[in-house]
Amino acid sequence: MTSTDKKLSNWLIASDIDGTINDKARRLVKRNYDAIHRFIDEYDGNFTLASGRSPDSMRKHYKRLDIADGKAI
Repeated sequence: MTSTDKKLSNWLIASDIDGTINDKARRLVKRNYDAIHRFIDEYDGNFTLASGRSPDSMRKHYKRLDIADGKAI
């Protein structure tokens, strides 16, 4: 499937942070960053982080993703 075959603008992916997006050292894994941006940029999908963390703690992780406000929820 190529980006022109299907748009996923009605899709939302929600992902946990620790052990999912980030590695054990709490660093954002590059292949995860790239996959999120491909989903958003090429397929017009929507993405959000899901966690039991406080909003202040989530904010720094959200900023690391560098996603336009309209695409990250």
